[in-house]
Amino acid sequence: MYFVGLSPNLRPYDSNLTNFYLWFKSPIGGKIMPPKYEERAKSRIKGFLKRFPDVLAKAEDAGFNESDTRTLVQEVLNTALGYDKFFEITSEFEIKGRYADFAVKLDNKIKFFIEVKAIGSKLTDKDIFQIQSYSASHNLPWMVLTNGRIWRCYHLTSGNPPDIEIVFEVDLLQAKEDLTEATNRLYLLSKEAVWRDAISDFWEVAKATSPTAIAQCLLSEGVLDEIRKELYRTTKQRIDNQTIWEVLTTQIIKGNILSQIIIPSKKARSSKKEVKKKSLPATCFAYVPDPNKPSTWKLRYRNPDGSVSPSHLAGAVAALSPGGFRGKKVNIPEKDLPKVKETLLSAYFEIGTPEKNIPPGIK
Repeated sequence: MYFVGLSPNLRPYDSNLTNFYLWFKSPIGGKIMPPKYEERAKSRIKGFLKRFPDVLAKAEDAGFNESDTRTLVQEVLNTALGYDKFFEITSEFEIKGRYADFAVKLDNKIKFFIEVKAIGSKLTDKDIFQIQSYSASHNLPWMVLTNGRIWRCYHLTSGNPPDIEIVFEVDLLQAKEDLTEATNRLYLLSKEAVWRDAISDFWEVAKATSPTAIAQCLLSEGVLDEIRKELYRTTKQRIDNQTIWEVLTTQIIKGNILSQIIIPSKKARSSKKEVKKKSLPATCFAYVPDPNKPSTWKLRYRNPDGSVSPSHLAGAVAALSPGGFRGKKVNIPEKDLPKVKETLLSAYFEIGTPEKNIPPGIK
């Protein structure tokens, strides 16, 4: 029985995700094993990678040009990745008057294009644009850029402008240093993996476990709520979501990751609070000068179901004190203050608080 799953060794924070593939459950003792086709493909690739770095080193020393490098790439496609050189690999594939170095096909359908540069050259953004234009013209999500030694696979999302993200990179010259990792990465471009679209599964997990995606989750309201609850459980300190959000965005999530995620501004977060306030009835607040204007309501102390919220009640009383609630004091007109205090005092009695434990400021 086949199913898509995770290797037991997969770590969610591992950006390489080299252990994510299709797995199946063996009928013998329920042991988890890779499918036979995957084992055969990886064995073939691993054997190739043991020999090929020596060839690459000689080619690099000899200064292979782009044409020479194409012969190396074709050898990888045929011998390591398992494509038929006569029927599944097309060189110089014409696209609107231009030519992609290689088009890889299965069942006579193009799966991805490969752009080849000379083995000693550096792969640049200009090269990415070139292969991107080929892929976009055929609505292909995957594309490969290589100089024979470095193989980079990209994912293309159509749009204006299109979104191009690197899926993985593998250095075949250094493959012997970590043969298993190099094999796992190159396997994703093999005939067996492409036929079963294993790279799509790999990519979905890679996106879901990327630092950017996880950082975005950390800043969601649901996670902030859970952090707030856990902080109270472990420290008995009442910290609001805004404070937690500010700590995360200024002290924990930094640099490039912070620039890639959508961070709601303080104004946006305040707007969310305002929407939440509007969804509450006026009876949840101790001070309601205008029942038709939720923006004027202050000192929440009840839950939406009408029951007293001890945490909000304590916060409301603290907000009336000279020091305020976490430094923020709520100012109530002098003429309305006695009634507000009486309302809060009644709430304490309602939940059975002994008089000696009631804050003196509202007595």
